Amino acid sequence: MQQESFKVRDKRNKGWFFMDNEYLNGYAKILGPVATAIYVSLCRHANNNQECFPSYKLLAEEFNISEKTVKRHIVKLRNHNIVSIKQGKSKDGKFLSNMYILMDKNVWTKEPWGQKGTTDRGDNLSKAVGTNLPCKDTNTNNTNIDILSKDNISSKLPILIDLFKDVNPSYKKLFGNKTERRALMELVEQFSYEKIEATIKALPGIISKPYAPKITTPYQLQKDLGKLIAFVNQERGRQSKKGKEIIMTFNNEL
Repeated sequence: MQQESFKVRDKRNKGWFFMDNEYLNGYAKILGPVATAIYVSLCRHANNNQECFPSYKLLAEEFNISEKTVKRHIVKLRNHNIVSIKQGKSKDGKFLSNMYILMDKNVWTKEPWGQKGTTDRGDNLSKAVGTNLPCKDTNTNNTNIDILSKDNISSKLPILIDLFKDVNPSYKKLFGNKTERRALMELVEQFSYEKIEATIKALPGIISKPYAPKITTPYQLQKDLGKLIAFVNQERGRQSKKGKEIIMTFNNEL
């Protein structure tokens, strides 16, 4: 019988990239094929510092999908702390493409917003942050927008902005800032008004703790949501006496 000849992948060539097995061992099922495809692309574009800068347009073209779809599924990756997102500005004030940082698998969160299986310790921090925001990507056309129209959301934004006064002495500047209002609008559309309200109210008791993400504006809340999730889950998961004292302090403050 004639043997079929074939050639295996040569790792000495540079036409390949790394992706952690842990993602395909469970996270792909949680996030779905589109988010997984986008994560594969981010891994492909990443440099040695695990940073990459592909635009929404480029990612959309790679998979023949819309930029809106790309944005929606990148939020899923960020909410699970698989990627961190930073957005810079040019000298003339224009926003540049996002910088994506691929986070270490040790800080990934499979159930950041209290899905089934999440341990509920009954503390107020968990209720305010851990279980109020859904992990699954929300279809805004069928859920939150039906309950609260965009016009209604816009009218309620000042109420949410006012809640930032406990963490931001200059909060009044946020009212007229289009970037801040847009970030808050997108958060409410994705989750719900009540859940974002509860999260903002929990911020004073969170950001005062060592190593907590310093979130004092709506844009920072949207941008660093993954970091907030990771920190809260880390604090809830501490088994030491010190960890329990921190959680008790949260209970007293919230």
